[in-house]
Amino acid sequence: MRIIQSTKSGLSFWLDYIALASFSLALFGFSLYPFRGDASIFRKIVYPHFSDFINSEHRVQPFDRSKRKTLLIVVLGISIAFLLLEIALAGSLQHQSDETLYLNAGKQMVEGVRCNITDNVSGIFQFGFQSNYLNPNSIYSTCNLEHPFFAKLLFGLFGADASLILGAASIPLVAFITWKLSNRNVRATILAACFMALDPMFFGMSGMALLDITSIFFTITAFAMLVSGIFTLSIRLILSGALMGLSILSKETAALVLPALVLSTYLLLPAKSWKKPALIVLGSSVGVVILGLQIYATIYTSFPTFLSQLVYILQYGSAADIIRVNAIQFPYITLVSVFPMSFGRNLILDIVAGSLFFVWGPIAAYRIYAGKTGSKLFELSLLWLGFPYVALSLLWFLGRIILAYYAVQFVPPLALGAAYILSGKKIPLWVAFLALGLAIAWFVIFVFNPVNFAFSYNSSINYNS
Repeated sequence: MRIIQSTKSGLSFWLDYIALASFSLALFGFSLYPFRGDASIFRKIVYPHFSDFINSEHRVQPFDRSKRKTLLIVVLGISIAFLLLEIALAGSLQHQSDETLYLNAGKQMVEGVRCNITDNVSGIFQFGFQSNYLNPNSIYSTCNLEHPFFAKLLFGLFGADASLILGAASIPLVAFITWKLSNRNVRATILAACFMALDPMFFGMSGMALLDITSIFFTITAFAMLVSGIFTLSIRLILSGALMGLSILSKETAALVLPALVLSTYLLLPAKSWKKPALIVLGSSVGVVILGLQIYATIYTSFPTFLSQLVYILQYGSAADIIRVNAIQFPYITLVSVFPMSFGRNLILDIVAGSLFFVWGPIAAYRIYAGKTGSKLFELSLLWLGFPYVALSLLWFLGRIILAYYAVQFVPPLALGAAYILSGKKIPLWVAFLALGLAIAWFVIFVFNPVNFAFSYNSSINYNS
């Protein structure tokens, strides 16, 4: 372990400290909002003009338009605070070589540059792969064919800020999913937004031009479309699958979440009618992936079909194991790890939301086994988290190197589950306050690091993928 020292000037340090303090106070204040009906001190002092916004959202009841607007303002406020803090801390970010690769690849797409692939795909990895990949003039680094194209296309069109904007936009979408599946539970909705915004790994990667946040945004949007009441069911199923396809086209690891989206139709639809909707979601997603890869292969590469790039991607992943034989392993305790990955920022999951999984996870598993009726938020969260976690763990056992930041796709389901378990009728108010306070403290330590204290793996390897 080593101590990470701050390199900020005094003025910059305090400006960022003020930004972080404002962000933390805003989150804490927003979190008090649904709870204030439980304690007289908050009824008298905090938000006295919101007296009609009572804490009785554990059952379905009329939810008038004014309350919906107020809730929307609160959630958007958290998202905007997240965005402003990202902007305030942008100057302290150490950019990684991966970002340069993705931005250059996106720029080339916008400019219409074609990647003429003449090498045998398998030969690329057998002869001089590492030196060619690290050569900035090499076709392997400029085209970045080892990952799908869609996120990089967005970088080419909108610049590096695309990831930041989509990260902030993911927060209200997670809140929307919580609201729809928790019987309009206001407390759970706002807590879900807070846990998303306070996750150090999600915050850190949102400020970087990486593929993961774009992929996560479209995954969240796919689930949000599925649970929404807009359009007919058939259109929702098609759009949900298509959005999941865009997620996979942004980064291939999103395919690990596709089974969860498909099986969520079993949770959300009547038992006798879920198979056809599941096939619609699956077919729509696979169709978008095939169509997208084929269009990219035709316009931007000399690959004959989409299958060629698919093989390329799979072989790249296999070769990466040889190149990074000493990379950190996928930890069994990744959900409650205290060791961040230093990758421009300290990337680590929120330990509060990770710890709460061991409370709501067994409940969700039992509810699925017993076929319980009612809210399906726990069950959906378990599927969303379980499939990629089990898949990554299995790949780790098989020898595939799994880097710590792959766990960023766990953040949305962890936020959903943590928020809902803390909003139950039998959960004391002080427990919710304690959890939120610990999450804020964890965020401060690893994101802003005001006391220059953070743990990191002391390793000389190159984490770039």
